[in-house]
Amino acid sequence: MKYRLFLFIFLCQCFSVVSVAQVSHGKNKPHSLVKFRGNVIQFGEGVDLPMLGTGKKSAPVLQSLNGERIYNLNSFGIKEPVLLGFKGTFSEYIFAGIKAEFDALPDGIYSLPIVNLVVNKQGKLGYFDYLQLVKLSDQVHSIHSGDVQDQEDKGFNSGASILVDKKQEVAIYRKLFKVLSAARFSAAKLTDGTLVNCQIFGEDYSLNGFVQVVGHKSSRKELKPKF
Repeated sequence: MKYRLFLFIFLCQCFSVVSVAQVSHGKNKPHSLVKFRGNVIQFGEGVDLPMLGTGKKSAPVLQSLNGERIYNLNSFGIKEPVLLGFKGTFSEYIFAGIKAEFDALPDGIYSLPIVNLVVNKQGKLGYFDYLQLVKLSDQVHSIHSGDVQDQEDKGFNSGASILVDKKQEVAIYRKLFKVLSAARFSAAKLTDGTLVNCQIFGEDYSLNGFVQVVGHKSSRKELKPKF
């Protein structure tokens, strides 16, 4: 009986973590379907990356949300979504919402890439992926952009970066999910005024930058060029 109860609690915890957000970036296969908050996301083929070599492709790209095309900021004539009810960029909105969770982390430089962010035609969160939260450095005063890029490459490609405590990581992702779910946008529009689903990306739409924590106080990290 105790074993069954333990197994039930364990499975509930696992499901709750998985349902909060996706850890699938780069793992979804072309033409695969992913369920997210009652939505069905379909992935297409990755785009060719000839600069990386013959036959090299990106991770599979977002194709549709509930059977309807997902546009992106590079689509011709698209009027991009605009965050409502917050004075500042979407990146600042995200950080303000999860700052308390970052404050709980030890000193260091952290990376939390958010990708495949989709705003549906109702102006609400349609989908997002995240990469693993990692601590890129213990050094919080003398790090340069070149150093961070080197460490980020090593961390994502070979696991060299420091993995964050799992409980703290889950706390940040749970809060991130709530913050993204609460965001409201003016939906993306085509030139004829049709509202559409839209993938948004770039520095203003994510936390693809870095977060610095010193003495349990977190801030967005402004990186200095390395000469």
